[in-house]
Amino acid sequence: MIPENVCPLCGQENRCGNLAQTTAPCWCSKESFPQELLDSVPGEWVRKACICKRCLEEYKLRKTRVCE
Repeated sequence: MIPENVCPLCGQENRCGNLAQTTAPCWCSKESFPQELLDSVPGEWVRKACICKRCLEEYKLRKTRVCE
């Protein structure tokens, strides 16, 4: 079984607000996840666990550096 609270890219806790069962929306609801990043999730993890904020930010930083 794939743990929902683990990022499928780095294996660290993804801190998904939806799993925390709070009334506040998860941080990810305000973010945009590029298709290229979503495509990097291993097949067995697709739609099973959330990408963490650190992986999203690192991806965006790498893309920014490539464009400079």
